Amino acid sequence: TQALSGLQALSLSYNAAIILIHHARKNTDSTDIYDSVLGSTALSGTADATILITRDRKTRKLILAQTGRDIEDKEYAVEFITDNGAFGFQFLGNADAVLVSEVEGKIIDHLRSTEFHLSPMELAQALNLKPNTVKGTCYRLYEELKIDKEEGKLKYFFDRKRKSI
Repeated sequence: TQALSGLQALSLSYNAAIILIHHARKNTDSTDIYDSVLGSTALSGTADATILITRDRKTRKLILAQTGRDIEDKEYAVEFITDNGAFGFQFLGNADAVLVSEVEGKIIDHLRSTEFHLSPMELAQALNLKPNTVKGTCYRLYEELKIDKEEGKLKYFFDRKRKSI
């Protein structure tokens, strides 16, 4: 706290931002950004804002989560781009929307590529996704008329005659 309060005073006196880069705690199941910061809670408590960058394991997109005194808690999806020796980050949008749409795309593409009617568990295994995520996404896709479902069963399929997605 003493070290960081000195940096904070310096920042305020010069009206400048100071960015401190630090490690994140590994294997935390918490959704609270502050729980992910490695070390004392004073580290994140003294800062005006905390930004945590993680990688979504399924899509390999970066998730930038922000929280702080003067900023809204949000999560953004970002992609690291390397083209012709140059590199940078590309903003993709709200993290939930970007990641959900990718799961939807994977499910639709897989159902489109097979003649089989598949359960959420079978789809999850084939696509290496979490079963609950697939189950909820399939239900939503069915409600939005993007995929079909066998009557009375939890078996989903893509009707090529009726759909054009």
